[in-house]
Amino acid sequence: MKKILTAFTAIALCTSAGAWAAEKDVYTWKNGATNVYSDTPYGLKLDKHNSRMNIRSQSVIRLEQKPITPPSLAEQQAELNKQIAAQNKNVEEQNAKIQAENLKKEQETKSANCEASKRNRQFAENARNKDELIPRYDADIAKYCN
Repeated sequence: MKKILTAFTAIALCTSAGAWAAEKDVYTWKNGATNVYSDTPYGLKLDKHNSRMNIRSQSVIRLEQKPITPPSLAEQQAELNKQIAAQNKNVEEQNAKIQAENLKKEQETKSANCEASKRNRQFAENARNKDELIPRYDADIAKYCN
C-alpha cells in the first residue's frame, strides 16, 4: 500500500509540475530567416510608464498621461534672474574679499615703508651729506607714516 501511495504522490507532483510548466507559453515567429522565441506574443510591447498589460486577453492598455506643460516665459525669466542674482552675489563677495586682502597688503607695505624711512632719517643725521638726505627722508615719513 505504501508503494502505491508513494507512486500516486509522485505522479501527482509530476503532473502538477508539468501543468505549471505548460502555463509558461513560449511564442515563436520568424524574423527574416531567423526564428524568434519570446515569452510575450509578437507585437506586444510594454511601455514602462504609460501602459498596463491585461494578462487574460494579452493586450496592452495605454494609460492617459497628463501633458507636461513647459514653464511660461515669465517663469523661465524669473528663474534665470534668480540664477544671475546668485552669480552676481558670489562675484561681489569674491571682489570684497580680494579688496580686503589688497587693502591689508597695502597697509603692511605702508607700515614697512614708514619704519624704513624713520630708520633712514636716523642714519641721515650722522651722515656727511645730511642736508640733502634729511629733507628727502622727511618727505618719505610724511608720505608713508600719515
